[in-house]
Amino acid sequence: MKKINRSLIISLAAFILIIIACGVYTYSRYNSELSSGTIYHNQNLSPGDAYLNHQYGFKIIPPANWVIADENVQDGVPVEFVNRMKEVQGLIRVTSISKSGITNSNFDTYVSNAVQKVKEDSRAVIISSQKLEPTSTHSYLLEYKLKINGGSGYKGSGLTHVLQLTLLTKDGQAFIVTGTTDDVEWSNFKDVIISSFMSFTSY
Repeated sequence: MKKINRSLIISLAAFILIIIACGVYTYSRYNSELSSGTIYHNQNLSPGDAYLNHQYGFKIIPPANWVIADENVQDGVPVEFVNRMKEVQGLIRVTSISKSGITNSNFDTYVSNAVQKVKEDSRAVIISSQKLEPTSTHSYLLEYKLKINGGSGYKGSGLTHVLQLTLLTKDGQAFIVTGTTDDVEWSNFKDVIISSFMSFTSY
């Protein structure tokens, strides 16, 4: 009887160790994927799904039926979203500017310089620029139109409508979230782009 109990205990102990080992492996692999920013990047996001990026530490809910156009577009640009329509294309881009040295004390100067650069661009016409009400972040919203040359196959109006949100979070992370579409289609995209902007949070 003692031999049976001892054998049973050894078997159970071995089973438990296997379960623990599998759990540790899964957890370490999951953490590795999170840190690299390659998990949870779902090309078929369902309406209302949040996009999480642990590499840069943010969450955003893209408009319903929009998809991820590209990830790691370039250094500091972790993701771009586009709508599914072929002829009319809206775009939302998240850019990390944490390496720019932006802080609480120089936030206003940073955005003032950014706005000035847009003013100096002969192709741009500023519609509005405003610092948003104080929250847990510093935030500034800039809206402008930009003349573009779309090439021979381009069918748009020649103007891109741009909405740009600059954020400095309470933990010191800084981002620019940009929404664009052809100017003639702006009224169709404005509400969903703003809603997506409002869903942006860092962690």
